[in-house]
Amino acid sequence: MKKFVVIGLSTFGISIIATLMKLGYEVLAVDKDEDRVKDLSEIINNVVIADATKEETLKALGIKNYDAVIVSIGQNFQASVLITMMLNEMGVKKIIVKTDNELYSRALKKVGANVVIFPEGDMGSRIAKSLPYDNIRNFVELAENACLAEIGVTRDMRGKTLRELNLSQSSRINVLGIKKNGWIEIMPSPDEVLSEEDTLLVLGPGENLCILGDRI
Repeated sequence: MKKFVVIGLSTFGISIIATLMKLGYEVLAVDKDEDRVKDLSEIINNVVIADATKEETLKALGIKNYDAVIVSIGQNFQASVLITMMLNEMGVKKIIVKTDNELYSRALKKVGANVVIFPEGDMGSRIAKSLPYDNIRNFVELAENACLAEIGVTRDMRGKTLRELNLSQSSRINVLGIKKNGWIEIMPSPDEVLSEEDTLLVLGPGENLCILGDRI
């Protein structure tokens, strides 16, 4: 089983911890705020009070034995840089760092971060890209030529099968799943008939997804 460390009990950090615990993974939570740790000790299985900006603390936690470390301090850029640098020097396999300022991402990557997350900016970008299209409920840009989106079934799709729509050939769009009543049917059958309540989870070029999402 993979093991993870989350440094910093911010809202983002707590969300990461809760999700990993729900999935059954082992998570060590670290924060130097004693009151915050006490408040969360009943809902987080393994949480310690420690100052992660000190090298001896990270070594004592056996940090390099974990599969990934998420640095979720955010507002304290200097602390994030220092912790990231030490984690990198200790040979941590994967370092993910949250920042509140997108301009800091380059510096964090230079000192060893594998992934830098800017939650507010990413969420704002997703919302902005989906706003012009009534049928697009979520939009994530994976690369310049590949985007992931949730698109509501349009009028001209209702009652048709995926085979009849033939989106992969006509629009280079692949249907990865269909959300029905809160459940996602992964890799649905091409003979699946679409209904008004369905939502398609699709992958394809951004401009093609926007054209599809603009249909009524």
